[in-house]
Order: sequence, then C-alpha cells, then structure tokens
Amino acid sequence: MFSMDGIPFAPGTSPFRCKGVLYVDTLDFIDENVRGGRAAVLERVTNAALREFLGRVFVVGGWYDVFPLLAMHGSVSMVAGQPFLEVIRMISRARIPRQFTGLYRFLLKMASPEMTMRNLARISGTYYDFVRVDVAEVRPRTFASSASGVPAVAAPAYMAATEIGVVHALELAGARRVRHRWLSQVPEGRAHGMDVVCVRREVSWE
Repeated sequence: MFSMDGIPFAPGTSPFRCKGVLYVDTLDFIDENVRGGRAAVLERVTNAALREFLGRVFVVGGWYDVFPLLAMHGSVSMVAGQPFLEVIRMISRARIPRQFTGLYRFLLKMASPEMTMRNLARISGTYYDFVRVDVAEVRPRTFASSASGVPAVAAPAYMAATEIGVVHALELAGARRVRHRWLSQVPEGRAHGMDVVCVRREVSWE
C-alpha cells in the first residue's frame, strides 16, 4: 500500500512527475470498473489537499505530481478489496493497449523488438520526467535496462506498471514468448529530499 504520509511535498507540488494520461486513464478505469466510480474512491481520501488535487480536471498531455496518483491507487485498493500492486497491474493491462494506438501502435508494429528496446528511454520519457533509462544488449534477443532516479517508495508501483508496458510494446513489435525478469535494485542516495533507487530489468524473447 502507498500513503502520502512521509512524502515531503504537498499534493501536486513534487518534482517527480508523470504524464497526465496516467491520471486520465486511471480515473476512466475507476468509473468503468469500480462500484460508485471516482466519487467512491475519493470518499476514502481523508487528506483534504489530496482530495482537492485528485478532484481536478487532468489533461492527457500535462505533467503532474506522481505521488497523488499512487495514493489514488491505494484508495482503489481499499474500495475494490484488491492488493495495491494488483490494482496497478489491472489498470495497466486495461489502459496500456489503448495508449498504444494510432500512430504509436503503427510505429511499434513497424519496429523490431530490438529497436523497441533501444528506444525504451524515449518511450519512458513520454510517461515519467524523473527517470533516466539506459539500455544494453546482453546477447541476441536479450536486453538489460536500468531506470535511475526512481523514488524508493514509488519503485514497486513503477515496476508493476512498466513491466506490463514493456512486454506489451515488445509483443506489438513482434516478439514472441517475452520473458521479463527483475534484477536487484541499486540505492542511489537522495534526490529532492527522498531516497531514490535504480530499478533494473532483463528482457528476452524468442
């Protein structure tokens, strides 16, 4: 579970930001799949400033503090009676295919899995502005990537969401039997008053 307790920023003010499409898609998922919709979820939010922030209108192309999004996932977890990380996986499975539509879907289908992995930093940058992604080819059809600058408290949620995104992007690019494996995290000290880590993965396919 994620809580805003201990986050040294008022809701909406942290320098760790995500793209507005994640807020828009999460709220749409809540309205479509949670009894009572977003109103029922926001009722569980006791922090007035957080509730006010989550009640605003989000723009798909805007950039917003990532922590209130995670707090909203926590409220969905309570309302739906599902584990926190499973809520994130459910939302990602439902919404990522919709995000990879139109021109973006066409480009992924035209790319090879290798090209997709080499472009992972660019793809990641369309969702999170605080992460630096590096990618290396380990051997044919096997790549390792690292995401630096992830707040430690947000790392489990980041991992749950991006694992589904990476696997889906590779499948669109033609990869078969994608295997995704998390490697150990590496502490990186502190940024903006928070502990940050480097999240590492290895991906292979046939």
